[in-house]
Amino acid sequence: MKVLWIVDNKLRELYGLYNLKNNFKKRGLSLIIVNKANWCSAVKFYNPSLVISPNIKSLGKSIIKFCKIRNIKTIHYSSEGLNYQKSKLSELYPTDFTNLFDYLLCWSDEEKKYLDSLGYKDKTLTIGNFKYMKRNSNKLKIKVIGISTSSRYFTSRYDKNIFSVISDRPKNSRAWGNLHNEIDYIYFITDLIKKLILNNFKVIIRPHPFEDPKIYKKAFKDCEIDSSNNAYDFINKVDLVINQFSSISVEALYANKPVISIFKNIPIHEGLSFMKGFIPAHFGRNFKNSESILEFLISNNSTLSDYCNKEDIKLIDLIAPNINTEKILTDLIKKIEIKKKNTNYLYFFEFLLKELYVQVFRKGSTFFCPFKPSDYKILKDFKL
Repeated sequence: MKVLWIVDNKLRELYGLYNLKNNFKKRGLSLIIVNKANWCSAVKFYNPSLVISPNIKSLGKSIIKFCKIRNIKTIHYSSEGLNYQKSKLSELYPTDFTNLFDYLLCWSDEEKKYLDSLGYKDKTLTIGNFKYMKRNSNKLKIKVIGISTSSRYFTSRYDKNIFSVISDRPKNSRAWGNLHNEIDYIYFITDLIKKLILNNFKVIIRPHPFEDPKIYKKAFKDCEIDSSNNAYDFINKVDLVINQFSSISVEALYANKPVISIFKNIPIHEGLSFMKGFIPAHFGRNFKNSESILEFLISNNSTLSDYCNKEDIKLIDLIAPNINTEKILTDLIKKIEIKKKNTNYLYFFEFLLKELYVQVFRKGSTFFCPFKPSDYKILKDFKL
């Protein structure tokens, strides 16, 4: 039986899929991983028994309609998570299309409760997320500081013309709020990094996948710019993580690495107020300014509890539970009554040519290509 897994962003969604693929093989199942830009040709060619979609609000609408016509079972497993505000969940789960999926897999019971309240209880199952696992760490010695960035406009790897970026974004939109936020963010971390370097801390910056690392290399010559694919590779290099919006705070605390949140140090402009409800942004200690952060780090605190309270740990278990995602998912798929289907080789060249087009002309660094050795290596890098 073939299961087709559609990946939106390979640097966010490949965690655990290498292990899952091998586990499926042992159970007589075949896991096929494809990118979102070539999902249609992939479905026609591989003719899977089951398709796993990364979202419903945009891409998923087309996927579910296409699969329903072909009598293919469907599962929704979101590529986004950890924001359980009702306004955000209602955006992720448009009713008319959510109802069409056969199963709805959830990152946490918080997400499941929302879907159950809409009448989907028979379709929902909490499976967690592959990347959230508890890991051990030695006693803290804060010498290497990690900064995880989450900008996408001023440091974009795609659009170098910031004037066109600004003119294309309507005032008071989400993007407009992001632009304002990024300016304030750059000022803040630049000031903080200078102080850290002057006080003999090593700083490692991890750019967002949509950012151009060359911009950071040029601007911060005294810092190391992280190029690892797996967030845990970055976390293993540092003693502490400074974060604003990234969900990496969850991975850091699961690895027993302390977190400092600079969420309150940067104004939330109109269009971006929804981020106030993004729980990972609030994990860790808060400080009045960069000077206060420096003074605290110099004081050489050495336990995780110095940096976060028990409520943070409780919230992590609530929004990103540490459960056996692979087993729960595998057991579910083995229970689903579906027929084995043959590969439709009539669509092989359509699939291959579209894949070549995607890789050559849509130079998106987050598109997973099943034929590229470098992407297979990335898949292995994300094994658990």
